[in-house]
Amino acid sequence: FWVLRTNKTTGKTKNHKGIDYSPNTKSQGEDIVIKSPVSGIITHINTGCFPRKSKKDDSPTGNACGDGYGNTVWVDKILIKQTDISAWVEGGISRYQFRVGHLKEKTMATFTVNEAITKGTKIGLMGTTGNSDGVHLHYEIKKYVINKNLKEEVKYLNPNNFNSEYLKEEKSV
Repeated sequence: FWVLRTNKTTGKTKNHKGIDYSPNTKSQGEDIVIKSPVSGIITHINTGCFPRKSKKDDSPTGNACGDGYGNTVWVDKILIKQTDISAWVEGGISRYQFRVGHLKEKTMATFTVNEAITKGTKIGLMGTTGNSDGVHLHYEIKKYVINKNLKEEVKYLNPNNFNSEYLKEEKSV
């Protein structure tokens, strides 16, 4: 999960903060539908990325597109609204953010930021946009914990160990 990776274009090394899922051999060549992992609010969308032409393709639609994540959608599961100041206490969880990246060009559903989305809604197809060497899905989960200064601190969660049943125990808004 926490793997140091070297960017083949820049040569810089950094932690990979998610998991990449590749299609299994039975589905090679088939379109794989990516669905929203939770019900929540869409907080970020990036479209317009295409598969890069080469490993050094730094064009706006190549490696750098979507900060390397290519076509992306972020869905936030809000647990405590930022406007609900009385509920913001140290150690509380304000929200979870689920990020999917490298979605196939021109296959993403039409969404808008701040739009509600239901778990299981089609987002797009698995692709290879942004800084990607082949068809796969980048999946990342962030947990936002309220610190002693009543600000959010980010903690990355391993999607393979994350139990979505836990969200049912949380009060969501």
